[in-house]
This record gives sequence, C-alpha cells and structure tokens, in this order.
Amino acid sequence: MDRRQRNALLSGLLALAAVAALVALVSALRDRARPAPEDFGELLFAPQGGAESGAMPGEPDFPAIEARLRAALAEGDAEEAARLIGILRANSPEKVPAATLALLERAYAEGTALRRGESPYAVVSFDGVEGDEIGDEALALADRAILDLSALLAFAPERKIEIVVYSDPSFSNAAGAELPQWVGAAFDGKLRLPVELVRGEDPRREATVRHEMAHAFVHLISNGSVPIWMDEGIAQHAEGRSVPECWSRAWPFPTMEELRGPFVAESDPVRAFALYAASLALLEHLAELREWRSVPAYLDEIRQGKPEPEAFAEIFELTPEQAWADAQLSLATNLCPEPEGEPAEEPSEEPDGNEPPPEEPAPAEPEPEPEEPIPGLPPDAPEIDLYPTPEPEPPEEAPEPGEQELPEPSDGPVEF
Repeated sequence: MDRRQRNALLSGLLALAAVAALVALVSALRDRARPAPEDFGELLFAPQGGAESGAMPGEPDFPAIEARLRAALAEGDAEEAARLIGILRANSPEKVPAATLALLERAYAEGTALRRGESPYAVVSFDGVEGDEIGDEALALADRAILDLSALLAFAPERKIEIVVYSDPSFSNAAGAELPQWVGAAFDGKLRLPVELVRGEDPRREATVRHEMAHAFVHLISNGSVPIWMDEGIAQHAEGRSVPECWSRAWPFPTMEELRGPFVAESDPVRAFALYAASLALLEHLAELREWRSVPAYLDEIRQGKPEPEAFAEIFELTPEQAWADAQLSLATNLCPEPEGEPAEEPSEEPDGNEPPPEEPAPAEPEPEPEEPIPGLPPDAPEIDLYPTPEPEPPEEAPEPGEQELPEPSDGPVEF
C-alpha cells in the first residue's frame, strides 16, 4: 500500500469517527432532554416518525400512559398505577386535559381502594359502604349474571369484571355526570350499583344486574363500537323484558338518529321509555328474521375486527334503517285502544286482531211491580179508567114538538 492509499484510508477512518462522535453527541443531548426511563417506563414515547395520538416525536405519549394506567388498575398493580398517575399529575394541565385527568383520578381512587371481595368472575369495591355481606351479595349477583350471559352471547370474558357499590347519596353522580332519576344502575367500564339495590328486596334486582352486565359483555366484545340501540336492545333481552303487547299512542316513534344517541341524555321518562321499547322491538325483529344466533354472530364479527356496518349488513342482510322501518310497520298495526272519553278511530276494512272489547250492555231497568188488584173486580176484567176525561157535551137543542127525551134504561148501580 503506497503513501496515497494510506492517506485516503486514514481520512476515511477520521470521517467515520467524526460522524460517530456527532451521533453520540446528539443522542446524549436527546437523552438529557428526555425524562429518565424510570419516570415513564418503556414504550411511552411517541415514535420518531410521528404518533397517531398527536404527540411529537420523542415526547411522552400520554394516551399510552393512560392506557397503561388503566391496565395497571385492572390488574391490581397499585405501585405501577401510583407511578403513572404521578406522571399525569405532574404534566397537567399543560399536556393532560383537566377532564381526562379527573376521570383518571376517579379510576385511580377506585382501583386502589380496599377490595372487599373477589370471585372467579368479578371484583367488587365500595364507595362509602360498610359491611362485608354487601360484597358477598354483589358478587353472587354478578356471578349469576355472568354465567347466564356467557351462554346467551357465546362469549366468556378474559378478565374479571369490576363492580363498584355506591352509598345512596353518591350514586346519582357515580358515572361522572348527573344521571336521570329513572336510572337504577349504570355501566361506564365498571358496573355501578347503588347499595340499596344490592341489599334490598327489589324483585327486579337480578334483572337490573343482568341488564348492566350485558352492557359490560357488549363492551368487552365490541370495544364500544356497537350502536346504542343494539346495546340497549341486547341488555333488555338479557334481563328478560318483553316488547309491550301494544304500542301506546303516547309513545312517539323515535328516529334512527335518536336511537343511535345516548338514552340517559333523555330526561323525559315517557320519551326515554319509547327509546328503550323501540330498541328492544328492533332487536327482537332482527332476531325473528334471522334467529337469535345471528346476534352473537354479529358481535363475533366485530370482535374479529370487521367494521360494525359491514358486520351488520353481512349478518342481517339489510341496513338498520330498513329494519327499523319494517319494525315500525308491525308496531303501528298494534296500537293500544283509545282511552275512554276520546273518539275512537274509524275501523279498518280488515280487523288487525286488536279491536277494543265490546261495550257492556247498559243494565236493564227494573220492571214495575204489579199494581194491587181493585177489590171486587175479577182478575180478567177489562181495564177501567177510574178518572175518565169528560167529553164535551153537545149543545142542547130544543126538542121537536111532540117528542120527549126519555132516560136510558139501566140495570141498576154499578158497584166498585
């Protein structure tokens, strides 16, 4: 190797060394700006190419931290949860919205609270409630509901379902927002039950727990992608509710847009009832068209990753709008009878099987009692007017000469 080649090789090595030193310097500066790994944990930074969550490359990925926190709470890892909630607290409100942090603080408080009970299928915790027997009762209710729904929806949860039992004053605001008075329980990722429902003698408490547990199942299967009307229809079917025998004229038919909205936002109990009744009627209509097994099949398609509209069209072979239009036609032919005091509608040419019952005949007037017989008169004697109206007498005419009025012959006085 001559002198020129040696100089060229040496220059190349020096250039490589300079590049390596520059890369090391940049990396050191970036690591100094980045919080230590023990502060955030692995995989909690946005990738260098950008992040879907909106975090800048190299910045903490707060949605990932939030997801990790929820997972830690679900697994009961209090130490990891405390570390992650500390990160979020330190970066709020600059990086974490106040509303999001408030919800996570609630989840953290509940997740790290003293657990009073646990079963093979559920975990229960409390808010302002004392008494171990309440936890046992809540777990028993939950376990029965989970077993029933596993058979109904052909799905077994992979993790335990969380239940929070609330003292009476706190339940109205349990889900982070004011709930209408007609709401008896709630699900927002956890089953939230008022203690009066758990320890009371309410005959519908089993049905109420099955209703809310069905929401938990649908959420676990579909990750929240099922429309509200389908979710509520399945929940009502699970609790054993039936479509009303007739559709009241006081219940307006909701639009499909209203059926896709949150039912708990409706404060009017009558309109809320119409929304629930319509969602159940629509679900039952689909189950009648394609049998009940189509409902678990539809949910399973979503669980496998198929978009909800495609899963619906594939399983039920029509759109939700078409299904609701068909269901409305069926409901409209079975309206409840008009209340008393209002004019009835004109009867249709063909009876629809729901005619109002015939009116009861008016009670017959009592027959008059027979009059007492007149003494001395035979029973078969013709009726005699005891007080005849006197007929006007003709004007008197003078007798013709030679004529004389003679009295009529009489057989004697008539006795009465």
